[in-house]
Amino acid sequence: MRTIRQITHIGNSLGVTIPREILIAYGLDKGVLVELRPTNEGLLIQPAKVVSAVSPEGRNLVKGIVRRYKRAFDALSKEERPAIRR
Repeated sequence: MRTIRQITHIGNSLGVTIPREILIAYGLDKGVLVELRPTNEGLLIQPAKVVSAVSPEGRNLVKGIVRRYKRAFDALSKEERPAIRR
């Protein structure tokens, strides 16, 4: 499904519109995040993979971040903070 599109103004930005039949074929819709990645062949546009912190994969990522920055988190937790009055 090859198509040629012109870069156009979209608000204060530039963009490329995607034909509805392509959006439907790839399960894309308004508001869906996409990843733009340069390749040797050109520019690849694909749905972005978003990992939730509550998914098994997300929990593993969070654990890795906590391990990697443990000293920084520990130092931040020991800093004295002013009391908040309500």
